[in-house]
Amino acid sequence: MAKPRWRVVVLGARFAGLTVMHWIRRLTPRDQVEGTIVDPWPFMTYRPALVYAMQASPTFVRHWRIDVRRVARRAAFRFVEDRAVFIDTAQQKVYLASHGPLSYDVLFLTTGSDPGWHTIDGLDVSLGGLCEDYLARYTATVVQRWAGGSFVFAVGPHHGNPNGTPRLATADEFMVYESSLLLDSALSPALRRQTDIWLVTPAPTVGQALGPRARHRLLETMQRRHIHLLTNAEYVRVDPNGIHLRSGYLPANAMVWIPPYTGSPLARASHLDDGWGWVPVNAHLQHPEWPNIYAVGDITIHVPKLAHSAMVQARVAVHHWWAQVTKTPAPPPYHPQVLCLIDIGHGQGFFALNTTLYGDSRDLVYVGPAAQWAKRVFNRAYVWGRGALMVMP
Repeated sequence: MAKPRWRVVVLGARFAGLTVMHWIRRLTPRDQVEGTIVDPWPFMTYRPALVYAMQASPTFVRHWRIDVRRVARRAAFRFVEDRAVFIDTAQQKVYLASHGPLSYDVLFLTTGSDPGWHTIDGLDVSLGGLCEDYLARYTATVVQRWAGGSFVFAVGPHHGNPNGTPRLATADEFMVYESSLLLDSALSPALRRQTDIWLVTPAPTVGQALGPRARHRLLETMQRRHIHLLTNAEYVRVDPNGIHLRSGYLPANAMVWIPPYTGSPLARASHLDDGWGWVPVNAHLQHPEWPNIYAVGDITIHVPKLAHSAMVQARVAVHHWWAQVTKTPAPPPYHPQVLCLIDIGHGQGFFALNTTLYGDSRDLVYVGPAAQWAKRVFNRAYVWGRGALMVMP
C-alpha cells in the first residue's frame, strides 16, 4: 500500500516560513509531502541587515535578498505568489486573493503581523523606517544627505491582550537600539557633534525584555554614546517635523519608526486569534482548537518578536507534527528565551541571552568584538544558505 502524501501548506516566507520549509525537507521523505508555500513577494528581504542603512548606500538592500522561488524549488515545494485572505478550518482550505483555494492536511501560519502604521494619528511609511527594503533605501538616502539636527528613532506600542504574560509595551525594539548606535558610529566626529540622537519607546525602560544585567549594560552603552532616551512615551500625533507626545513635543529633522504591532488580519478574519489579532498556541505551537494548525513567529501570542525565537518555534512545530505522523515520541516543548545579538559599531557588538522575562534566572551579557563578529557571520551565513543554516537553532 502506498504511503499517504501529506498536503502541507506554509503561509509566509520569511524567517518562520523558510525555517518551517527547511525542517520539513530535512525530516520528511519527498514522496510523502506535497508542500506549498505562499507569500505575496517572490523574494525575502533579510530584515536584520536593514540597520546597515545607517552606514551604506541605498543599493545595499540588493545584497540581502533571498529568492524564495529558488529555495522552494530546492525543497520540492510549490511557491504561490499571493496573499492568504481567509482560512476555512472546517473544510481545511486556504482562500487566496488571486488564486483558487488550497486544501491542506496541516497548515503552518508564519505570516507575521501587519504593521499598524494607521494606529497613531499622522504616522505613515513616508516618515521613515527600516522594516522593509524600500524603507531602508529611503533611510540610507536620508543618512547620506544628513547635515545635522535631531534624528529620532521611535518604536510603536504592542497591541495585545492587556492580561497577557509577559506583558511588554513593545513587541520588538532591538532594531532601534542597533540602528541608533550604528548611526552614532557612522557619523564623522564633527557631524556627530551637530546631531542629537533620540530613542523614544513606550516601555518604562530601555531593554524591557532583557534581564537586569543586560538592561544595565545596554543603558550604560547608550548613555556613554550620548543617545538621548525618552521612555514611557504616549504618542498623540506625528507630523513630518516631529512627534506629539502626552509629555510634550519632540522635534525631528529625520525619523526612523518601528511601527506598532497590531496582530494579523488573516487570523482575525479566520477566527483563529485571541481577540487581539494574535494566534494562541500550546507548548508545541499548535492552535488549541485546531491541532492541525501550527503558528510560528510573529503571528503567535509569544513576545518579544525575534528572528531567533521564530526559528526555534519552527523546529519545535515541525518536529512535533512529524512525530504525530510517524507515531514517535513528541519532541521537547518550546521554552521561550530572549536572545539579542546586535552590532553597535566601533568594532563592538552586544549579546544578551535571558529567561528572566519568563520567570527563570538566566541573564547572560557580553559586549565586545566577538559579538559584532558573530552577528556579521550569522547575517552572511543566513543569506548564503538561503535560510538553511549548517546548525539550525
